[in-house]
Amino acid sequence: MQQATTNWWYGHNALGLWFTPVAVGAIYYFLPKIIGRPVVSYNLSLLGFWTLAFFYGQVGGHHLIGGPVPGWLTTLSIVQSVMMIIPVLAFTINMKGTLKGQMHLARYSPTLRFMMFGGLMYLASSVQGSFEALRSINAVTHFTHFTVAHAHLGMYAFVTMVFFGAIYFMMPRVLEWEWPYPWLITLHFWLAALGISIYFVGLTIGGWLQGMAMLDAARPFGESVAVTLPWLKSRSVGGLVMSLGHLVFVGHFLAMALRFGPDRTGAALFMQPRRPRMENEVKLAAGAMVALAIATAALVVMPYIQVRDVKPPAGLKPYTDQQLRGREVYIANGCVYCHSQQPRDRNLAPDHTRGWGRPSVPADYVYDKPHLLGSMRTGPDLFNIGARQPSKDWHLGHLYQPRAFAPDSIMPSYPYMFLVKDAAEEGDQVVTLPPVYAPFGKVVVARPEALDLVKYLQALNHTYPILPAPAVPAAP
Repeated sequence: MQQATTNWWYGHNALGLWFTPVAVGAIYYFLPKIIGRPVVSYNLSLLGFWTLAFFYGQVGGHHLIGGPVPGWLTTLSIVQSVMMIIPVLAFTINMKGTLKGQMHLARYSPTLRFMMFGGLMYLASSVQGSFEALRSINAVTHFTHFTVAHAHLGMYAFVTMVFFGAIYFMMPRVLEWEWPYPWLITLHFWLAALGISIYFVGLTIGGWLQGMAMLDAARPFGESVAVTLPWLKSRSVGGLVMSLGHLVFVGHFLAMALRFGPDRTGAALFMQPRRPRMENEVKLAAGAMVALAIATAALVVMPYIQVRDVKPPAGLKPYTDQQLRGREVYIANGCVYCHSQQPRDRNLAPDHTRGWGRPSVPADYVYDKPHLLGSMRTGPDLFNIGARQPSKDWHLGHLYQPRAFAPDSIMPSYPYMFLVKDAAEEGDQVVTLPPVYAPFGKVVVARPEALDLVKYLQALNHTYPILPAPAVPAAP
């Protein structure tokens, strides 16, 4: 479980302690430069920086709510996630005051337009993330496309749009050549903004409906997948629109770099405010390292100390060589992107009612390196698939053609794990298929990787007890 906590410490901090400070810093630098006005409050910028450094480093654990990690860790992450409202509001108030009376300039300045959009999305994504960390909301959104939408709101709508704005400002000064076609910049902005809006809204609605369906034990799991299908189309449409915007940007960039098109002159010149000197670089760096150290201690070191000596339950056996090979096949084919291996507590979700097993504990994963907890349930949880479905024939047939065994499944088939032969040879493992899916006059034979993967899936059986049997009182 140390890997899981470290994973979310790194995954969240890559955005929060790297991309976010860079993007926010870019806004603080370029906006005053463009509008010719200093930031309205230096103290608010300090408040935003230090609260971001302190609170964000510990929020990653909310992705493990209901998982096999210490309860204090997820509670700490929830508290820190909610406290993230402070730096976001400090930034928003500061930018609102700085831009007061100057927002109309976004009609003319590409950098201002992109960065105003990105700053607004910083507010939206951070506030959404704070509420998404709450257990009542996380119970719905966990393992769904809602989380995917939220990630793109932060990484694309906020960070990427700010970076686009910075590029539009810097490149004419680097290349000493102005952007030749301003209308392409306008087209790029609206394609990117429209694309991420379609992408985000569709996946947010689809993810919420998916989560509600998973929480309803009376509804088959397949319904939670089927209900997302119309909304996944918006993901494709939004992604296509964003990609068109990227092509426009690349084409315009190449035209500028190759000096193709009109040599535009008379570009708008903005005031160059005096750049303040930073007098306390050592204090700034030291404070940032202390904040990172606290986050690392909370999400990496302390969980490691707490669970490092966990012993495997008596019923948990190490993987065999064949099962380990099958685990590698599982990873290589991306199964972890659609399946989780961590049933949640009954107070959070009806995972036990669906037959996925008891809530997992750290001891269940002693032999799992790297961990495969998963963060999405496009397919059912596999923590106990070996107990729920022990049949080798079923697994092989399901890998060859999922629709033959689950008509509503959206799982891809894996024909490259099988051979179609005229006749079986000695030692071949023939796959049993319904007649409508079997190739006429031929047989389907499993390759070694399919057999290894099935062995691994059959090994996922965590029905053993994790608590010692209660002591029987001695007879009087």
